[in-house]
Amino acid sequence: MEFWHIQALGFLAFIVSICSYQFKNQKTMYAIRILNDCLWALHYYLLNAPIVALTLIISLTRAWLSIFVWPTYKAYFIIAGLVLIFAITIKQTTGVWFEYLPFISTIVFSIAVYFHDHYTVNRMLMLLGAFIWLVIGFCNHSYPDILSSTVNMLSIGIAFYRHKRLKIPAKPHA
Repeated sequence: MEFWHIQALGFLAFIVSICSYQFKNQKTMYAIRILNDCLWALHYYLLNAPIVALTLIISLTRAWLSIFVWPTYKAYFIIAGLVLIFAITIKQTTGVWFEYLPFISTIVFSIAVYFHDHYTVNRMLMLLGAFIWLVIGFCNHSYPDILSSTVNMLSIGIAFYRHKRLKIPAKPHA
């Protein structure tokens, strides 16, 4: 597949990514994020970034199991995901510093999955995770992920403000 076709796949993932954070319902947001992670995994696999692709596959599986299948066992899925991604990172890395970033993002997003029903903590962790992915995108020449991570950070901030702002009752007319 040509480089620009791979980038186009990333832009499709970017569009899905923009939509995902606009949902206040956590399960809906995570369902869309799982689809999004499938697209990003394929994008990074085609960019020859296997650690990133495998990290995404394990992370989306962890989220699906933790939120939709067996939520009472989410801590076990989070730990299993971390161990698997750590093992893959150690086994596959070539020693380049940015190859460790998917594992760091996994830690951040694992904590976010654990707190999926605590809106404020969840969104703050997602903001940090989006920043880490901005760096991953830059280092792996993923132009859509650079744009997506930037927009996601802005989107998370706007959605957080919109959902958390104080609702001031309207004053009656005199």
